[in-house]
Amino acid sequence: MDCRRRSAYIAVLATVIVALPGVAAGPAVWTDSSNSSLLVAEVYYNSLVANEYVVILNPADAEIALANWTLTDLEGTLAFPPDASVAAGQQVVIAQNSSLYRRDTLESADFRYAGGDAPAMVARGGTFALNNEGDEVILRNPQGDVIDAFIYGDSDYAGPGWGGPPAKVLAKGRVAHRIDSGGILQDTDSSSDWHCIRTHVIGQSAHPLTVFEFDGVAQGIISPDSASDALSGIIDSAEDSIFLSIYEFTDTTLGGRLLEAVHRGVDVKILAEGSPVSGMEQAELSILRGLSDSGASVRLLLDNSSLGVKARYRYDHSKYAVIDNRTVVVSSENWVRNGFPPNGATGNRGWSVRMDNRELSNFMAGVFLEDWNPARMDSVDLTRSSISPVSDDGEAEGGFVREFAQQPFTGHFRVTPVIGPDNSLHPDAVIGLIKSARSHLRIEQFYVSKSWGASPNLFLEEAVNAARRGVDVRILLDSSWYNVDESETMDNDDTVAYVNEVAAREGIPITAKLGNSASHDLVKFHNKGIIVDGERVLVSSINWNLNSVTENREVGLIVENRELASFFDAAFGYDWKDDVTPPFADAGEDFAVQQGIEVYFSAASSRDDVGIERYSWDIGGDGSYELNGSVASWRFPAPGEYFVVLRVEDAWGNAAQDCVNVTVIRTNEPPVPGGPPMPWVLAPIGVLATVSIVLAIAIRRRKR
Repeated sequence: MDCRRRSAYIAVLATVIVALPGVAAGPAVWTDSSNSSLLVAEVYYNSLVANEYVVILNPADAEIALANWTLTDLEGTLAFPPDASVAAGQQVVIAQNSSLYRRDTLESADFRYAGGDAPAMVARGGTFALNNEGDEVILRNPQGDVIDAFIYGDSDYAGPGWGGPPAKVLAKGRVAHRIDSGGILQDTDSSSDWHCIRTHVIGQSAHPLTVFEFDGVAQGIISPDSASDALSGIIDSAEDSIFLSIYEFTDTTLGGRLLEAVHRGVDVKILAEGSPVSGMEQAELSILRGLSDSGASVRLLLDNSSLGVKARYRYDHSKYAVIDNRTVVVSSENWVRNGFPPNGATGNRGWSVRMDNRELSNFMAGVFLEDWNPARMDSVDLTRSSISPVSDDGEAEGGFVREFAQQPFTGHFRVTPVIGPDNSLHPDAVIGLIKSARSHLRIEQFYVSKSWGASPNLFLEEAVNAARRGVDVRILLDSSWYNVDESETMDNDDTVAYVNEVAAREGIPITAKLGNSASHDLVKFHNKGIIVDGERVLVSSINWNLNSVTENREVGLIVENRELASFFDAAFGYDWKDDVTPPFADAGEDFAVQQGIEVYFSAASSRDDVGIERYSWDIGGDGSYELNGSVASWRFPAPGEYFVVLRVEDAWGNAAQDCVNVTVIRTNEPPVPGGPPMPWVLAPIGVLATVSIVLAIAIRRRKR
């Protein structure tokens, strides 16, 4: 029997599982000709039902016959059938129950040792059954030599193929994977070969990191600035199909747009998270039921405990849509009112990007359809689910002044989809993006944990490393109360303190701060974006915590295009400000004066919500500022009409201007009634104004 089915590993030609500190990472392409023997590559032992399995991989460049090779847990021994073999770079799957394996993976096992219809392994005595708390998986060649071993839990095995303590026990439903290092399976015969950050669950996808290059059109969308109009227009443009993968969906406006699409014959398919952290709100359940009743195909990602099925992903936290297999929209925002509020309403700060390209759209449609597939046991039809909704949280009220128009960009694009957890930790994905920074790195995130459990936060540490090589790094984090809880030690305020302490200690150009949502009239900073050198941008659903990176279904797009990246870079610069309210400039009333007489200009009536830092006077309105200060003097040498511009700026660069017209008459002409106050009157006023401003600035700085 020739077992040539291509490994799930092989499909992931560039996926890497990042190990704990000091441990290499994997898997990639299996071409290790230095290892001419088989390896135990994957073990599912703590199964929810009787569907455990073992994967044996041939990393060599030649086929290996499996006759008389055996697999044992030291309580039972299984032998391969005499005609079995495994081709170079491929695998064989030995499942306890091949029917359940097919149910959970939609793939066929090569052999079985209990139920199912796959060819049976040959029993050589005892019973092979993996213990949840600890056991051995030992592979022997026809001569009885131990070729490889996997030891875990409370096993006390001490023999060939393994050294040191056993691998730690994984939680129920988790799959043990061997780590890859540079395309070669790590094989030190120790637990370090198996301890990695990435969490695996049976049936998960294995999407490779794929790059698309094309000339086309993109659209940058910033919430809450007219984002609802932009997304509604994209939905309204659908003619054939809309595929939506979403974590939360409570916005009735967007729900109504989808309903209209269904009514005009568009094929609407939705995969929604069936159990968000706080539960599914009644508003979302009503929207989804209305769409389902009208003909949309709505499915939920859910555990199915009655069938022993664990959802492939902890949460479907993605927020993307594919329209007509020609347009992809990826967002940091859920389809809720705070994410896409109507014009003039407040909401979250978030980013979305629309890309028009058929190849990219086909790829993302494939990701969606694999997740949504009704054959998947955790993809549950809404009409067959039993959801107990929670009461609606309600949405924030308040006004909002638009700052950023939704802008289209035409040009050349290089786009890399980041699909979590498949390739979130790939060295050329988020980590590679951060490493590519040469001048400046801007990070705006809803949540960044200081570390990932026992491991450093790999994204955060890479940002620190960027600063160490001279890159100007700024990290802006949300300041909502639940992200700055004093009882927590790993949330945003702790991350800010950690980053700034490193910056002060090492003298490197990195700054972290909490965003001032109140001054921006925002509900919160819900974004999950990165800009590098004003040339590359990541728009995504990926929070910088361990679960998001290793367990959730997440989706992002890395887009290389200077114009698009600069659009988001400008938005970040605006958000970085703690004060976005411009001052009020008052240059005084128009007046007339004789030539050669010293005239005093006063900005005493100008004001700002925090304080004015700079006063500049442009004599003549030519853009050249000749004078500075809240009070300034000038002598006009010749008669004529003069346009004098006052510019006032606060500490964050917010500015305002006002102008005054000065009519200058000849020296021998009589003064014009209503002219400026005499210098001996203006001077005391100017001095008092200056003293007041200086005192106000000093008090404000002391408060800061």
